Amino acid sequence: MQHLVDTIKRKTDDGELDKLVTELDQNLDKIRMSVSKLSPRIFETLPIANYTLGLCYLIATKAVIGTPKEDTIFMMQRILQEFDVKQARLASRKFGVIINIFTKQKIEDNQAKLVMPLLLSVLNKFQISKHHLTPIHSAYLSCALTCKRYAAASKLLKHQILEIEPSITGLTPKDMLLFYYYGGMVHCGLKNWDEAVRFFSIALTVPAHVLSSIVIESFKKYLLVGYLAEGKILKIPKHASVVVSRSLESFATQYIDFLNTLTSGEKMGKDFMRSTKSNETFKKDNTIGLTLQCIEAKKRRKIQELTSTYLTIGLSNIAELVNVNEKEVESLLLQMIENGEIRATISQRDAMVVFTDADDQTIEEAMKELNSKMAEAVELSNRMKEMDKKVSLSGEYICHTLPLTGDFSSSTITGASSNGDHFD
Repeated sequence: MQHLVDTIKRKTDDGELDKLVTELDQNLDKIRMSVSKLSPRIFETLPIANYTLGLCYLIATKAVIGTPKEDTIFMMQRILQEFDVKQARLASRKFGVIINIFTKQKIEDNQAKLVMPLLLSVLNKFQISKHHLTPIHSAYLSCALTCKRYAAASKLLKHQILEIEPSITGLTPKDMLLFYYYGGMVHCGLKNWDEAVRFFSIALTVPAHVLSSIVIESFKKYLLVGYLAEGKILKIPKHASVVVSRSLESFATQYIDFLNTLTSGEKMGKDFMRSTKSNETFKKDNTIGLTLQCIEAKKRRKIQELTSTYLTIGLSNIAELVNVNEKEVESLLLQMIENGEIRATISQRDAMVVFTDADDQTIEEAMKELNSKMAEAVELSNRMKEMDKKVSLSGEYICHTLPLTGDFSSSTITGASSNGDHFD
């Protein structure tokens, strides 16, 4: 251990951080054999602010060996509180390991809510911009979901992810999948069904050579929230990897059967509700709540369809069409009116419902939302143009797109950039 500490101290003091990364990567086995003796006293010899890089390697290695003990958790928390940004990015993979193990342990200790402010502070300090995805994103969302702080998580999700730089952020494919899966779950908690569909669909289109459990779970939720958002069974996104598009449906047959029944036009009786509540697959997947909301959504969608057919209709007629009793349909209508899903008045005297058109305020709200979406689209378009320009000017891209003839090669491109044409 002393030799490792001396190496970390010497190379860091000499400013040879890249060489230190290389040496530590080459001696991971030695680090594993030495870290059993690692304790918080290491901070006396290697202050965190000065030696973050080396400490990330030591503490991350100790953390992955068995269940972290109290002293290891303390060291992880200290480094997250005091880390140097530049050095943490150079040791980004190890830093990401610390983030994930620390978060998992805090969730197991029922301290998810307490650790959220720390993770948010680490994210604000570590990330390059609000548009860069990091391992901290999924860790924070995991805590938010555990303690059901959906509103807090939504503030993080409002920033569009446009940049992924694993060499700097330490992001792994699992981190990326979890971010979009957890993001979809947060939007489910907020009943933002369109956004939930978008997040789950991105999880399904992350390039993959094997089918992961995260993708399978994302697909199950994608099917359910797709029905809640659009009233139909959504197809697998066309940009999904071959391994995903070919075999995914076989892992969600009960969900597909359930939604086929909903979309068939048949009336859903109490037996269907009972069988859904008792379905073992839905219980195991913890999706009973979403499936019941799908059944409720079918009733609401049926009522919304009536607004385009009738101006006036009796409560008894609606109850028969929706397959519920009059008391239930009246309660459902009142909820929909309050939520702005329909515009109607209910006459208690003659048990009639009168549907009305949207007012000017509703149209104004819709226009505001449309303008907001258009502004987002313009911003995204501008960023895409910047990224396209950056890629098209890179030497690596030019090498792959232009034929190599004569003396034209990657070396000449590199040489050109060294003579003043910096494309980075």
